[in-house]
Amino acid sequence: MESHPSEHEKLYNLLQNNLQQVLENHFAITHPTGLSREQNSPSKIVIWVGYSGGLDSTVLLYLLKQFTIKQPDLNIELRALHVDHKLAIEANEWVEHCKNFCEQIKIPLETFHLEQLSKLTNCSEEKARDLRYQVFEQQVGKNHLLCLGHHANDQAETMLFRLIRGSGVHGLASIPQSRQIGKGFLIRPLLHASRKDLLDFAQNERLSWVEDPSNKSLDFDRNYLRHQILPVIKKRWPKFQKSMSNNSLLFFRQSKLLDELAELDYQSIKQDYGFISLIKLRQLTQERQANFLTWWLRTKKIGIPSQKRITDILHTLQNCALDKQFNQSFEDHLLLQSGTYLALVPQNLFIVKASHFKLTQCSITQDKLTQDKLTQDKLTQVKLTQVKLTQDKLTQDKLTQCNLAQENSFQLTDYCTIKIKLVKGVGFDSELLKDLQVSFGIRPASLLLAGRQHSKKSKQLFQEADIPSWLRTQWPVLSLNDEIVAIPGIGTVKKFAVTKKQQGVALSCCFDLGAGFDLKNQWKFERFDKSFNL
Repeated sequence: MESHPSEHEKLYNLLQNNLQQVLENHFAITHPTGLSREQNSPSKIVIWVGYSGGLDSTVLLYLLKQFTIKQPDLNIELRALHVDHKLAIEANEWVEHCKNFCEQIKIPLETFHLEQLSKLTNCSEEKARDLRYQVFEQQVGKNHLLCLGHHANDQAETMLFRLIRGSGVHGLASIPQSRQIGKGFLIRPLLHASRKDLLDFAQNERLSWVEDPSNKSLDFDRNYLRHQILPVIKKRWPKFQKSMSNNSLLFFRQSKLLDELAELDYQSIKQDYGFISLIKLRQLTQERQANFLTWWLRTKKIGIPSQKRITDILHTLQNCALDKQFNQSFEDHLLLQSGTYLALVPQNLFIVKASHFKLTQCSITQDKLTQDKLTQDKLTQVKLTQVKLTQDKLTQDKLTQCNLAQENSFQLTDYCTIKIKLVKGVGFDSELLKDLQVSFGIRPASLLLAGRQHSKKSKQLFQEADIPSWLRTQWPVLSLNDEIVAIPGIGTVKKFAVTKKQQGVALSCCFDLGAGFDLKNQWKFERFDKSFNL
Protein backbone atom coordinates (compact mmCIF):
# COMPACT_ATOMS: atom_id res chain seq x y z
CA MET A 1 0.00 0.00 0.00
CA GLU A 2 1.41 3.39 -1.03
CA SER A 3 2.20 5.64 1.92
CA HIS A 4 1.43 9.35 1.77
CA PRO A 5 3.70 12.00 3.27
CA SER A 6 2.55 13.49 6.55
CA GLU A 7 1.65 17.17 6.86
CA HIS A 8 5.05 17.67 8.49
CA GLU A 9 6.82 16.08 5.52
CA LYS A 10 4.77 18.06 3.01
CA LEU A 11 5.77 21.37 4.57
CA TYR A 12 9.43 20.35 4.84
CA ASN A 13 9.49 19.12 1.22
CA LEU A 14 7.97 22.40 0.05
CA LEU A 15 10.68 24.34 1.83
CA GLN A 16 13.46 22.09 0.54
CA ASN A 17 12.27 22.20 -3.07
CA ASN A 18 12.04 25.99 -3.09
CA LEU A 19 15.41 26.37 -1.39
CA GLN A 20 16.91 23.90 -3.86
CA GLN A 21 15.90 26.08 -6.81
CA VAL A 22 17.61 29.16 -5.37
CA LEU A 23 20.72 27.23 -4.35
CA GLU A 24 21.03 25.78 -7.85
CA ASN A 25 20.47 29.07 -9.66
CA HIS A 26 22.56 31.38 -7.49
CA PHE A 27 24.97 29.29 -5.40
CA ALA A 28 26.05 26.55 -7.87
CA ILE A 29 24.62 23.79 -5.67
CA THR A 30 22.96 20.95 -7.56
CA HIS A 31 20.46 18.25 -6.63
CA PRO A 32 20.95 15.06 -8.63
CA THR A 33 19.87 12.61 -5.91
CA GLY A 34 20.40 14.92 -2.96
CA LEU A 35 21.83 18.37 -2.45
CA SER A 36 25.54 18.51 -3.32
CA ARG A 37 28.14 21.20 -3.84
CA GLU A 38 29.85 22.05 -7.13
CA GLN A 39 33.49 23.15 -7.32
CA ASN A 40 32.64 26.81 -8.00
CA SER A 41 30.08 27.09 -5.19
CA PRO A 42 30.89 29.25 -2.12
CA SER A 43 32.61 27.54 0.81
CA LYS A 44 29.91 28.76 3.20
CA ILE A 45 26.35 30.01 2.74
CA VAL A 46 24.72 32.25 5.32
CA ILE A 47 20.95 31.90 5.60
CA TRP A 48 19.19 34.70 7.46
CA VAL A 49 15.64 34.24 8.72
CA GLY A 50 13.50 37.32 9.24
CA TYR A 51 12.22 36.31 12.67
CA SER A 52 9.44 38.36 14.29
CA GLY A 53 8.51 35.68 16.83
CA GLY A 54 5.12 35.17 15.15
CA LEU A 55 3.67 31.92 13.84
CA ASP A 56 4.96 32.18 10.26
CA SER A 57 8.60 33.00 11.00
CA THR A 58 8.70 30.53 13.91
CA VAL A 59 7.69 27.62 11.67
CA LEU A 60 10.12 28.78 8.99
CA LEU A 61 13.03 29.03 11.43
CA TYR A 62 12.25 25.60 12.90
CA LEU A 63 12.07 23.98 9.44
CA LEU A 64 15.32 25.60 8.32
CA LYS A 65 17.04 24.29 11.44
CA GLN A 66 15.95 20.78 10.41
CA PHE A 67 17.15 21.45 6.86
CA THR A 68 20.67 22.39 8.01
CA ILE A 69 20.85 19.31 10.24
CA LYS A 70 19.87 17.04 7.33
CA GLN A 71 22.34 18.76 4.94
CA PRO A 72 25.59 19.06 6.95
CA ASP A 73 27.81 18.95 3.84
CA LEU A 74 26.42 22.24 2.56
CA ASN A 75 28.17 24.19 5.35
CA ILE A 76 25.20 26.49 5.93
CA GLU A 77 25.33 29.02 8.75
CA LEU A 78 21.80 29.73 9.92
CA ARG A 79 21.12 33.08 11.62
CA ALA A 80 17.94 34.72 12.90
CA LEU A 81 17.30 38.44 12.44
CA HIS A 82 14.75 40.25 14.61
CA VAL A 83 13.77 43.86 13.89
CA ASP A 84 12.32 45.63 16.92
CA HIS A 85 10.10 48.44 15.61
CA LYS A 86 9.58 49.91 19.08
CA LEU A 87 5.91 50.50 18.24
CA ALA A 88 4.12 47.98 20.49
CA ILE A 89 4.11 47.94 24.28
CA GLU A 90 4.93 44.21 24.04
CA ALA A 91 8.08 44.87 21.95
CA ASN A 92 10.52 44.04 24.76
CA GLU A 93 8.64 40.83 25.56
CA TRP A 94 8.87 39.80 21.89
CA VAL A 95 12.61 40.43 21.87
CA GLU A 96 13.00 38.23 24.95
CA HIS A 97 10.82 35.49 23.43
CA CYS A 98 12.90 35.45 20.23
CA LYS A 99 16.09 35.28 22.25
CA ASN A 100 14.83 32.33 24.30
CA PHE A 101 13.54 30.37 21.30
CA CYS A 102 16.79 30.82 19.37
CA GLU A 103 18.79 29.68 22.40
CA GLN A 104 16.52 26.65 22.66
CA ILE A 105 17.15 25.51 19.06
CA LYS A 106 20.76 26.79 19.07
CA ILE A 107 20.56 29.49 16.39
CA PRO A 108 22.39 32.84 16.77
CA LEU A 109 20.07 35.85 16.91
CA GLU A 110 20.78 39.44 15.93
CA THR A 111 18.32 42.12 17.03
CA PHE A 112 18.03 45.59 15.50
CA HIS A 113 16.13 48.32 17.36
CA LEU A 114 14.46 50.98 15.18
CA GLU A 115 14.47 53.81 17.70
CA GLN A 116 13.47 56.36 15.05
CA LEU A 117 10.03 54.78 14.60
CA SER A 118 9.07 55.32 18.24
CA LYS A 119 9.63 59.07 17.77
CA LEU A 120 7.12 59.34 14.92
CA THR A 121 3.63 60.54 15.85
CA ASN A 122 2.02 58.60 13.01
CA CYS A 123 3.95 55.64 11.65
CA SER A 124 2.33 53.79 8.75
CA GLU A 125 2.68 50.09 8.00
CA GLU A 126 4.56 51.04 4.82
CA LYS A 127 7.12 53.17 6.72
CA ALA A 128 7.80 50.37 9.21
CA ARG A 129 8.13 47.87 6.37
CA ASP A 130 10.52 50.11 4.42
CA LEU A 131 12.82 50.54 7.43
CA ARG A 132 12.69 46.81 8.16
CA TYR A 133 13.76 46.00 4.61
CA GLN A 134 16.56 48.55 4.87
CA VAL A 135 17.93 46.49 7.76
CA PHE A 136 17.59 43.35 5.67
CA GLU A 137 19.48 44.90 2.74
CA GLN A 138 22.31 46.02 5.02
CA GLN A 139 22.71 42.57 6.55
CA VAL A 140 22.41 40.39 3.45
CA GLY A 141 25.89 40.13 1.95
CA LYS A 142 27.52 38.08 -0.77
CA ASN A 143 26.63 34.36 -0.58
CA HIS A 144 23.81 35.25 1.82
CA LEU A 145 20.19 34.16 1.56
CA LEU A 146 17.30 35.84 3.38
CA CYS A 147 14.23 33.69 4.10
CA LEU A 148 10.87 35.23 4.99
CA GLY A 149 7.74 33.43 6.22
CA HIS A 150 5.03 34.74 3.88
CA HIS A 151 2.37 32.16 2.97
CA ALA A 152 -0.53 31.75 0.52
CA ASN A 153 -2.96 33.71 2.70
CA ASP A 154 -0.58 36.68 2.59
CA GLN A 155 -0.41 36.37 -1.19
CA ALA A 156 -4.21 36.39 -1.63
CA GLU A 157 -4.60 39.23 0.86
CA THR A 158 -1.93 41.35 -0.87
CA MET A 159 -3.37 40.76 -4.32
CA LEU A 160 -6.91 41.70 -3.27
CA PHE A 161 -5.65 44.75 -1.38
CA ARG A 162 -3.72 46.00 -4.42
CA LEU A 163 -6.66 45.29 -6.73
CA ILE A 164 -8.85 47.52 -4.55
CA ARG A 165 -6.19 50.26 -4.60
CA GLY A 166 -6.05 50.16 -8.40
CA SER A 167 -2.60 48.63 -8.89
CA GLY A 168 -1.44 47.66 -12.36
CA VAL A 169 -0.07 44.35 -13.56
CA HIS A 170 3.16 44.71 -11.58
CA GLY A 171 1.26 45.35 -8.36
CA LEU A 172 -1.08 42.43 -8.97
CA ALA A 173 1.93 40.15 -9.36
CA SER A 174 1.91 40.63 -5.57
CA ILE A 175 4.59 38.92 -3.47
CA PRO A 176 7.48 37.42 -5.49
CA GLN A 177 8.77 34.00 -4.50
CA SER A 178 12.37 35.19 -4.75
CA ARG A 179 14.39 38.24 -5.76
CA GLN A 180 17.72 39.92 -5.23
CA ILE A 181 18.24 41.88 -2.02
CA GLY A 182 21.39 43.64 -0.92
CA LYS A 183 24.29 41.58 -2.22
CA GLY A 184 22.40 38.31 -1.87
CA PHE A 185 18.94 36.85 -2.45
CA LEU A 186 15.55 36.74 -0.77
CA ILE A 187 13.25 33.72 -0.86
CA ARG A 188 9.86 32.92 0.60
CA PRO A 189 9.97 29.10 0.79
CA LEU A 190 6.46 28.70 2.26
CA LEU A 191 4.61 31.06 -0.09
CA HIS A 192 2.44 28.24 -1.46
CA ALA A 193 1.50 26.84 1.95
CA SER A 194 -1.63 28.04 3.74
CA ARG A 195 -1.67 29.60 7.18
CA LYS A 196 -3.63 26.56 8.35
CA ASP A 197 -0.74 24.34 7.20
CA LEU A 198 1.65 26.39 9.31
CA LEU A 199 -0.68 26.45 12.31
CA ASP A 200 -1.21 22.65 12.24
CA PHE A 201 2.53 22.12 11.98
CA ALA A 202 3.32 24.46 14.89
CA GLN A 203 0.70 22.81 17.12
CA ASN A 204 1.89 19.29 16.27
CA GLU A 205 5.50 20.29 17.05
CA ARG A 206 4.37 22.15 20.18
CA LEU A 207 6.10 25.33 19.10
CA SER A 208 5.52 28.62 20.90
CA TRP A 209 5.06 31.98 19.21
CA VAL A 210 3.86 35.49 19.95
CA GLU A 211 0.61 37.10 18.81
CA ASP A 212 0.59 40.76 17.77
CA PRO A 213 -2.69 42.23 19.12
CA SER A 214 -2.65 44.87 16.37
CA ASN A 215 -3.33 42.08 13.86
CA LYS A 216 -6.90 41.98 15.16
CA SER A 217 -7.55 45.70 14.83
CA LEU A 218 -9.97 46.50 12.01
CA ASP A 219 -8.55 50.02 11.81
CA PHE A 220 -5.89 48.61 9.47
CA ASP A 221 -7.03 47.96 5.90
CA ARG A 222 -5.23 44.62 5.63
CA ASN A 223 -6.78 43.38 8.85
CA TYR A 224 -10.23 44.38 7.64
CA LEU A 225 -9.68 42.33 4.49
CA ARG A 226 -8.30 39.42 6.50
CA HIS A 227 -11.08 39.23 9.08
CA GLN A 228 -14.14 40.65 7.33
CA ILE A 229 -13.82 40.15 3.57
CA LEU A 230 -11.66 37.09 2.84
CA PRO A 231 -13.62 34.64 5.08
CA VAL A 232 -16.83 35.53 3.22
CA ILE A 233 -15.16 35.08 -0.18
CA LYS A 234 -13.61 31.74 0.81
CA LYS A 235 -16.94 30.48 2.12
CA ARG A 236 -18.55 31.14 -1.26
CA TRP A 237 -15.51 30.14 -3.36
CA PRO A 238 -13.39 27.63 -1.38
CA LYS A 239 -10.66 27.54 -4.04
CA PHE A 240 -10.34 31.33 -4.08
CA GLN A 241 -6.93 31.31 -2.40
CA LYS A 242 -5.43 28.87 -4.89
CA SER A 243 -6.92 30.83 -7.82
CA MET A 244 -5.39 34.04 -6.50
CA SER A 245 -2.02 32.35 -6.20
CA ASN A 246 -2.27 31.11 -9.81
CA ASN A 247 -3.36 34.56 -11.01
CA SER A 248 -0.43 36.13 -9.21
CA LEU A 249 1.93 33.93 -11.22
CA LEU A 250 0.18 34.91 -14.47
CA PHE A 251 0.43 38.61 -13.60
CA PHE A 252 4.10 38.12 -12.75
CA ARG A 253 4.78 36.62 -16.19
CA GLN A 254 2.88 39.43 -17.89
CA SER A 255 4.80 42.03 -15.90
CA LYS A 256 8.08 40.45 -17.03
CA LEU A 257 6.95 40.73 -20.67
CA LEU A 258 6.08 44.41 -20.15
CA ASP A 259 9.50 44.97 -18.58
CA GLU A 260 11.20 43.30 -21.53
CA LEU A 261 9.24 45.56 -23.91
CA ALA A 262 10.27 48.62 -21.87
CA GLU A 263 13.92 47.56 -22.01
CA LEU A 264 13.67 47.19 -25.80
CA ASP A 265 12.14 50.67 -26.03
CA TYR A 266 14.88 51.96 -23.75
CA GLN A 267 17.54 50.66 -26.11
CA SER A 268 15.92 52.54 -29.00
CA ILE A 269 15.38 55.89 -27.24
CA LYS A 270 18.34 56.12 -24.86
CA GLN A 271 21.07 58.73 -25.18
CA ASP A 272 24.42 59.06 -23.46
CA TYR A 273 24.64 59.30 -19.64
CA GLY A 274 21.30 57.57 -19.12
CA PHE A 275 19.36 60.41 -20.77
CA ILE A 276 16.29 59.74 -22.90
CA SER A 277 15.53 61.24 -26.30
CA LEU A 278 12.27 63.15 -25.97
CA ILE A 279 11.78 63.09 -29.75
CA LYS A 280 12.08 59.30 -29.91
CA LEU A 281 9.89 58.86 -26.84
CA ARG A 282 7.16 60.83 -28.61
CA GLN A 283 7.29 58.36 -31.50
CA LEU A 284 6.14 55.48 -29.26
CA THR A 285 2.46 54.73 -28.83
CA GLN A 286 0.80 56.20 -25.74
CA GLU A 287 0.61 52.75 -24.16
CA ARG A 288 4.32 52.12 -24.67
CA GLN A 289 5.19 55.59 -23.39
CA ALA A 290 3.25 54.89 -20.18
CA ASN A 291 4.81 51.44 -19.85
CA PHE A 292 8.30 52.86 -20.35
CA LEU A 293 7.85 55.71 -17.85
CA THR A 294 6.56 53.42 -15.08
CA TRP A 295 9.40 50.96 -15.80
CA TRP A 296 11.95 53.79 -15.66
CA LEU A 297 10.62 54.90 -12.27
CA ARG A 298 10.80 51.35 -10.93
CA THR A 299 14.47 51.05 -11.93
CA LYS A 300 15.11 53.95 -9.54
CA LYS A 301 13.04 52.23 -6.83
CA ILE A 302 10.41 54.98 -7.06
CA GLY A 303 6.80 54.24 -6.16
CA ILE A 304 4.51 54.30 -9.18
CA PRO A 305 2.19 57.36 -9.20
CA SER A 306 -1.47 57.27 -10.25
CA GLN A 307 -2.40 56.56 -13.85
CA LYS A 308 -3.85 60.07 -14.09
CA ARG A 309 -0.53 61.64 -13.19
CA ILE A 310 1.34 59.42 -15.66
CA THR A 311 -1.14 60.43 -18.38
CA ASP A 312 -0.82 64.14 -17.52
CA ILE A 313 2.99 64.01 -17.58
CA LEU A 314 3.08 62.22 -20.92
CA HIS A 315 0.61 64.75 -22.36
CA THR A 316 2.88 67.61 -21.25
CA LEU A 317 5.98 65.93 -22.69
CA GLN A 318 4.17 65.30 -25.96
CA ASN A 319 3.31 68.97 -26.40
CA CYS A 320 6.04 70.94 -24.63
CA ALA A 321 8.37 73.19 -26.65
CA LEU A 322 11.92 71.85 -26.99
CA ASP A 323 13.42 75.22 -26.00
CA LYS A 324 11.57 75.21 -22.66
CA GLN A 325 12.29 73.36 -19.44
CA PHE A 326 10.04 70.84 -17.72
CA ASN A 327 10.45 69.14 -14.34
CA GLN A 328 8.41 66.82 -12.16
CA SER A 329 9.20 65.53 -8.69
CA PHE A 330 8.96 61.80 -7.90
CA GLU A 331 9.80 61.09 -4.27
CA ASP A 332 13.58 61.64 -4.05
CA HIS A 333 14.10 62.06 -7.82
CA LEU A 334 13.40 64.71 -10.45
CA LEU A 335 12.28 64.12 -14.03
CA LEU A 336 13.93 66.91 -16.04
CA GLN A 337 13.71 68.04 -19.64
CA SER A 338 16.38 70.13 -21.31
CA GLY A 339 15.98 70.57 -25.06
CA THR A 340 15.53 67.11 -26.55
CA TYR A 341 16.81 65.29 -23.45
CA LEU A 342 14.97 63.74 -20.52
CA ALA A 343 16.79 62.80 -17.32
CA LEU A 344 15.74 61.16 -14.06
CA VAL A 345 18.21 62.23 -11.37
CA PRO A 346 18.47 62.28 -7.55
CA GLN A 347 16.76 65.33 -6.08
CA ASN A 348 19.53 66.05 -3.60
CA LEU A 349 21.88 66.63 -6.53
CA PHE A 350 20.59 70.21 -6.22
CA ILE A 351 21.13 70.89 -2.53
CA VAL A 352 24.39 72.73 -3.22
CA LYS A 353 24.01 76.49 -3.31
CA ALA A 354 26.35 78.90 -5.10
CA SER A 355 28.38 79.40 -1.93
CA HIS A 356 32.16 79.58 -2.04
CA PHE A 357 34.65 77.47 -0.20
CA LYS A 358 38.37 76.91 -0.39
CA LEU A 359 39.44 74.06 -2.65
CA THR A 360 42.81 73.77 -0.96
CA GLN A 361 44.89 74.88 1.92
CA CYS A 362 48.11 73.76 0.33
CA SER A 363 51.81 74.40 0.15
CA ILE A 364 53.76 73.65 -2.99
CA THR A 365 57.30 72.34 -2.85
CA GLN A 366 58.83 72.39 -6.27
CA ASP A 367 62.09 70.94 -7.45
CA LYS A 368 64.05 72.84 -10.04
CA LEU A 369 62.46 72.46 -13.41
CA THR A 370 64.43 72.64 -16.63
CA GLN A 371 62.82 73.97 -19.80
CA ASP A 372 59.41 73.88 -18.09
CA LYS A 373 59.35 70.09 -18.33
CA LEU A 374 58.61 67.63 -15.56
CA THR A 375 60.61 64.43 -15.45
CA GLN A 376 59.87 61.31 -13.40
CA ASP A 377 62.56 62.41 -10.93
CA LYS A 378 61.38 66.01 -10.70
CA LEU A 379 57.67 65.97 -9.95
CA THR A 380 55.58 68.71 -8.46
CA GLN A 381 54.21 67.58 -5.12
CA VAL A 382 51.14 69.37 -3.80
CA LYS A 383 49.37 68.97 -0.49
CA LEU A 384 45.65 69.17 -1.14
CA THR A 385 42.82 69.09 1.35
CA GLN A 386 40.15 66.60 0.38
CA VAL A 387 36.87 68.47 0.74
CA LYS A 388 33.27 67.41 0.92
CA LEU A 389 30.15 69.56 1.05
CA THR A 390 27.35 68.23 3.24
CA GLN A 391 24.19 70.29 3.57
CA ASP A 392 26.11 73.37 2.48
CA LYS A 393 28.60 72.93 5.28
CA LEU A 394 32.24 72.36 4.44
CA THR A 395 34.07 69.65 6.34
CA GLN A 396 37.79 69.21 5.84
CA ASP A 397 39.18 65.71 5.83
CA LYS A 398 42.76 64.50 6.03
CA LEU A 399 45.51 66.04 3.93
CA THR A 400 46.38 64.03 0.85
CA GLN A 401 49.73 63.99 -0.93
CA CYS A 402 49.11 64.31 -4.65
CA ASN A 403 51.45 63.70 -7.53
CA LEU A 404 50.14 66.05 -10.20
CA ALA A 405 51.92 64.10 -12.95
CA GLN A 406 49.14 61.57 -12.32
CA GLU A 407 45.40 62.00 -12.21
CA ASN A 408 43.95 62.96 -8.82
CA SER A 409 40.26 62.92 -7.90
CA PHE A 410 38.61 65.25 -5.39
CA GLN A 411 34.99 64.78 -4.34
CA LEU A 412 33.36 68.17 -3.90
CA THR A 413 29.83 66.96 -3.12
CA ASP A 414 28.06 63.62 -2.89
CA TYR A 415 27.55 63.76 -6.66
CA CYS A 416 30.33 65.95 -8.07
CA THR A 417 34.00 65.05 -8.48
CA ILE A 418 36.78 66.97 -10.20
CA LYS A 419 39.99 65.41 -11.48
CA ILE A 420 43.31 67.26 -11.66
CA LYS A 421 46.38 66.43 -13.72
CA LEU A 422 49.44 68.26 -15.07
CA VAL A 423 49.47 68.43 -18.86
CA LYS A 424 51.90 70.36 -21.05
CA GLY A 425 50.40 73.46 -22.64
CA VAL A 426 46.97 73.08 -21.05
CA GLY A 427 45.29 74.67 -18.05
CA PHE A 428 46.63 77.07 -15.45
CA ASP A 429 49.77 77.29 -13.28
CA SER A 430 49.74 74.85 -10.37
CA GLU A 431 50.93 77.69 -8.10
CA LEU A 432 47.36 79.05 -8.21
CA LEU A 433 45.92 75.94 -6.55
CA LYS A 434 46.65 77.11 -3.03
CA ASP A 435 44.50 80.25 -3.42
CA LEU A 436 41.63 79.04 -5.59
CA GLN A 437 38.02 78.92 -4.47
CA VAL A 438 35.24 76.67 -5.74
CA SER A 439 31.70 77.85 -6.35
CA PHE A 440 28.73 76.11 -7.96
CA GLY A 441 26.96 77.71 -10.86
CA ILE A 442 28.28 80.63 -12.86
CA ARG A 443 26.93 84.13 -13.05
CA PRO A 444 26.31 85.56 -16.55
CA ALA A 445 29.68 86.61 -17.91
CA SER A 446 31.72 86.87 -21.11
CA LEU A 447 34.85 84.75 -20.97
CA LEU A 448 37.84 84.47 -23.30
CA LEU A 449 39.12 80.92 -22.92
CA ALA A 450 42.58 79.73 -23.89
CA GLY A 451 42.74 78.56 -27.50
CA ARG A 452 39.85 80.80 -28.61
CA GLN A 453 39.93 84.03 -30.61
CA HIS A 454 36.82 85.64 -29.18
CA SER A 455 34.98 85.91 -25.90
CA LYS A 456 31.76 84.00 -25.40
CA LYS A 457 28.98 84.17 -22.89
CA SER A 458 29.08 81.52 -20.18
CA LYS A 459 25.70 80.22 -21.38
CA GLN A 460 27.14 79.61 -24.87
CA LEU A 461 30.13 77.76 -23.42
CA PHE A 462 27.84 75.37 -21.55
CA GLN A 463 25.69 74.90 -24.64
CA GLU A 464 28.75 74.08 -26.78
CA ALA A 465 29.83 71.52 -24.17
CA ASP A 466 26.31 70.03 -24.37
CA ILE A 467 25.76 70.41 -20.63
CA PRO A 468 22.02 70.35 -19.76
CA SER A 469 20.60 73.61 -18.42
CA TRP A 470 19.51 71.95 -15.14
CA LEU A 471 23.08 70.80 -14.45
CA ARG A 472 24.72 74.19 -15.07
CA THR A 473 23.64 75.59 -11.71
CA GLN A 474 25.59 72.76 -10.03
CA TRP A 475 28.71 72.94 -12.19
CA PRO A 476 31.88 73.85 -10.24
CA VAL A 477 33.82 77.01 -11.13
CA LEU A 478 37.36 77.83 -9.93
CA SER A 479 37.97 81.47 -9.01
CA LEU A 480 40.74 83.67 -7.66
CA ASN A 481 39.60 86.77 -5.77
CA ASP A 482 36.16 86.48 -7.41
CA GLU A 483 37.73 86.29 -10.88
CA ILE A 484 37.01 83.11 -12.84
CA VAL A 485 40.16 81.06 -13.55
CA ALA A 486 38.70 77.88 -15.03
CA ILE A 487 35.53 75.90 -15.57
CA PRO A 488 36.46 72.22 -15.08
CA GLY A 489 35.90 70.21 -18.24
CA ILE A 490 35.30 73.32 -20.36
CA GLY A 491 38.46 75.38 -20.26
CA THR A 492 40.79 77.90 -18.63
CA VAL A 493 40.42 81.66 -18.92
CA LYS A 494 43.17 82.91 -21.27
CA LYS A 495 44.55 85.39 -18.70
CA PHE A 496 45.51 82.50 -16.39
CA ALA A 497 46.54 79.92 -19.02
CA VAL A 498 50.05 78.49 -19.25
CA THR A 499 52.12 78.76 -22.42
CA LYS A 500 52.50 75.87 -24.83
CA LYS A 501 55.82 74.91 -23.23
CA GLN A 502 54.63 75.06 -19.63
CA GLN A 503 53.00 72.39 -17.53
CA GLY A 504 49.46 73.37 -16.58
CA VAL A 505 46.67 71.99 -14.39
CA ALA A 506 44.09 70.28 -16.63
CA LEU A 507 40.68 69.50 -15.17
CA SER A 508 37.74 67.22 -15.70
CA CYS A 509 34.37 67.30 -13.98
CA CYS A 510 32.18 64.27 -13.32
CA PHE A 511 28.64 63.99 -11.96
CA ASP A 512 27.22 60.74 -10.65
CA LEU A 513 23.64 60.72 -11.93
CA GLY A 514 22.55 57.53 -10.21
CA ALA A 515 22.15 53.88 -11.11
CA GLY A 516 21.33 52.57 -14.57
CA PHE A 517 18.21 50.52 -15.23
CA ASP A 518 19.89 47.33 -14.00
CA LEU A 519 20.81 49.11 -10.74
CA LYS A 520 24.39 47.88 -11.12
CA ASN A 521 26.16 50.47 -13.26
CA GLN A 522 26.28 54.15 -12.35
CA TRP A 523 25.62 56.82 -14.97
CA LYS A 524 28.50 59.29 -15.16
CA PHE A 525 28.24 62.69 -16.86
CA GLU A 526 31.79 63.86 -17.50
CA ARG A 527 33.56 66.64 -19.37
CA PHE A 528 37.33 66.94 -19.94
CA ASP A 529 39.68 69.83 -20.61
CA LYS A 530 41.51 69.60 -23.92
CA SER A 531 44.31 66.98 -23.83
CA PHE A 532 43.31 65.83 -20.31
CA ASN A 533 43.62 62.15 -21.27
CA LEU A 534 46.95 62.51 -23.05
